[in-house]
Amino acid sequence: MDYEILIVEAAGPTGTHFEKAAAELAEKVTAAMREGWRPKGGVACAVSQMTREPYLMQAMVRGL
Repeated sequence: MDYEILIVEAAGPTGTHFEKAAAELAEKVTAAMREGWRPKGGVACAVSQMTREPYLMQAMVRGL
């Protein structure tokens, strides 16, 4: 089984941009699904302790 985490930065020049980041993550998930990957769980959100920038993440698996 292969495991991968897709990550998208949700910060922009004028603050956070969660809608744009969510759309970008959805595109990455869709592209990965075309290659045989499947989402595992839901979307996670985290903030970098160093930069304080938010990120959206989606775990993906293949070969189950």
